[in-house]
Amino acid sequence: MKAAELLFFNERTLKAMSEVGIRIGDYRHLVLWSDYCDIINKGNKKCYAITVVAHRYKVSERTAERIIKRFESEV
Repeated sequence: MKAAELLFFNERTLKAMSEVGIRIGDYRHLVLWSDYCDIINKGNKKCYAITVVAHRYKVSERTAERIIKRFESEV
């Protein structure tokens, strides 16, 4: 399959994602998001959860915070 064929096949989905601000590369952070939600659901505070996932996934706390903010946004 060629890249263009894959894009044509997923055009509607990609266009919808683009229109609401979802970045194509965000799929890489789904595990980070899942772990963050688990930590929050256990009753921990947001700052602690951000620190834990940032350390676990080797990103800065600010980067983790930006990822979480994007994932929390309504679409």
